[in-house]
Amino acid sequence: MTTKAKADRLITNISISNIIADPNQPRRFFDESELSHLAESIKQYGVTSPILVRPIEGGTKYMIVFGERRYRARQLAGLEKIPCMVRELNDDDAFELQITENLQRHDPHPMEEAAAFLKMKSRYSFAEMVERIGRSKQYVAKRLLLNDLLPDFQEMFFKGILDMKEALCLAKVSKESQEVILEERCEGWKTNSRFSLNNVDWWVRDYEHDLTKAQFDIEDTSLVVASGACATCVHNSANKLTLFLEDKTNICNNGVCYSMKTENAFRRKLEDAVKNPDVVLIDIAYSHDSKDEQRLKMAEELGVSVLTEKSFDRIFDYGEDKKPVFDTEYIEDNIGSKPNLEEYLAEQKEDSPNWEYNAEVFEAECKVGFKELEQKYEEDLKELEKEFNSDVAKWEANQKKYAEDKANGHVKRGFVVAGYSSGEIVYIRLKSSAVSDASAGGTSQAIIDIKLREERAQELDGEKIWEQVRKYTTEDPEEKFKSGGDLTSIEYNAVGVALYECLGWSKKSQFMEEVLGMDMYKDSKKDIAARLLNLSSSERHILVRMLVKQNLYKSGSGHDNSISNIAGFTVAKEYYPEQVDETMATIEEKANKRSARVHERIEAMNKSND
Repeated sequence: MTTKAKADRLITNISISNIIADPNQPRRFFDESELSHLAESIKQYGVTSPILVRPIEGGTKYMIVFGERRYRARQLAGLEKIPCMVRELNDDDAFELQITENLQRHDPHPMEEAAAFLKMKSRYSFAEMVERIGRSKQYVAKRLLLNDLLPDFQEMFFKGILDMKEALCLAKVSKESQEVILEERCEGWKTNSRFSLNNVDWWVRDYEHDLTKAQFDIEDTSLVVASGACATCVHNSANKLTLFLEDKTNICNNGVCYSMKTENAFRRKLEDAVKNPDVVLIDIAYSHDSKDEQRLKMAEELGVSVLTEKSFDRIFDYGEDKKPVFDTEYIEDNIGSKPNLEEYLAEQKEDSPNWEYNAEVFEAECKVGFKELEQKYEEDLKELEKEFNSDVAKWEANQKKYAEDKANGHVKRGFVVAGYSSGEIVYIRLKSSAVSDASAGGTSQAIIDIKLREERAQELDGEKIWEQVRKYTTEDPEEKFKSGGDLTSIEYNAVGVALYECLGWSKKSQFMEEVLGMDMYKDSKKDIAARLLNLSSSERHILVRMLVKQNLYKSGSGHDNSISNIAGFTVAKEYYPEQVDETMATIEEKANKRSARVHERIEAMNKSND
């Protein structure tokens, strides 16, 4: 037997202080509770199986090849030495032994396999790894993908907070996106013993983007220079090992980069639109989300104003018909190409995959109603063709209307800054006297900017005036608003406005329409205020009664359990005395009968007890 062979089999007790862990060891996570249990066992029975180490630093120190878990437990147990098998190994030999030990160990954690596979990847091709490991391509690809998890998520997976499906779901998105998820959804996870993650696959979707629907050129290398083109990017699922996990798709898993490219592409489009005097910047959003706010801020930074339908109404005069001066109807149906029947039916099938009966269903059910199914199929087909013909007619009418509007100067191009068509050039239709403004160049972006700036200046003037006026009343230095004297005529009229403002939205609309014959959506605020300040006595009385009806008759509570209910009951007796008395008498009669039955049952129970 050679000296080297003897050294390979040498077992000796080595001081813990002379042993160091391998920083490249595939196994990264150790369960603290399991280590504690193992440490207690070692205190009683010692280490039953030596660890494998190799000499380093001229033989004065030793590095663990495998057995780090026993080494850590021995440290916890407070013992100074540990039995070791010492073997002369170079880095390559140690690597092979570590991989073999990790993969052959009973039920290794997927995260430990992932680390081992990653080390192998530096030495072998993917095909060679699959052959050496003896697992499927999908199995190896999934384990390698786990290495893309942030350390925190790897630890969560190891501790059971994440399962395999959730870990893979997170691993597919970029580390930048994972950092956002970790910051927004996992705060304090290490200190919260009850921390859990739910619906991981659902909220990870926010960080996955279909590149076929990108609002930018995926071949463009200049949108985010550091990332280059999406077509060759490592975060494109088509270029990753995920192609072994699913169909080859073009999904961007770097939400941060995708958002940057989307916004940079939008900025370019916006800058081009600003340079074109024939294009108006418009905002068609019903409400603004963070993306809308960001894009509106871009326009503000470029020194241009964005036109909403409301602002268009303010700065342009319009006719007595009081219709909006611009209409976004062309955005919805935006010209486009004539509908195609084959494409139309294909789209319908995609939206409703069960609208058509296939041959297998026909054959299986032919004995119990083939004719009925076949007839239903024909009826469905006719209905779809009818809808298609309706869409064609609508398209033709829209084409004709667009041609007429364009010839009459009613059509203008608009760049959508905020809204569902953000970043697109669309057609808007001018109405009323705004057409004359358009023909005179009044709807150019430069003219609009001037008018909107002046409009905003007037608003600021109004805010300054109002702020001073409010001080007179809210601070009330002369205590005029505490006076108990008679109301002046102006104060008396202002009561009507105050009562109106106390009504709910639907009641306001009802009062405007049914009592005053006005439209709260179309009539100006000045006209509405003027009318409310000049209510007749009967109109004011109706308003008071609407307010009483709204506030004093709450459902689901007794007639005497609140101030408003008691007051409402008193008013109701004033209006409907007979009906209220009859209701009270009927219910009181039933209550008396119920009380009598209860009394009888109690008497019977008392007698039986005697």
